[in-house]
Amino acid sequence: AQRDSLIKSVGESDAETAQAVQRLMIIWEDIPIIADRSLQEAMRGVDARKMALALFEVAGPIADRIRASISERANARVDEELSLLKSPAPEDVQGARDEILQVLADMNSRGELNFQEA
Repeated sequence: AQRDSLIKSVGESDAETAQAVQRLMIIWEDIPIIADRSLQEAMRGVDARKMALALFEVAGPIADRIRASISERANARVDEELSLLKSPAPEDVQGARDEILQVLADMNSRGELNFQEA
């Protein structure tokens, strides 16, 4: 609710800035608080290689939430891709994370991204 009111307020004076802010409002660390259904929808379009790159050396709540939002088969493909990664370039890892964040930001801009109740 706070995010939506901020975007609406900024958008009233500058629509372009509001769009830029909206793209930046979803960060990697937000993944654990995204509602299950929204995260499942977002992950549906991400291929296994990109997901493996994004999850490279990620542990804890972020990896757990992403893995819980995909099927067993998709998890197996991600594991396979991770086993093939030796030491990816940091920019490739960040690029994969940015692609996931872009999917989430697009969903947010359409009002399709929900967060867990606190």
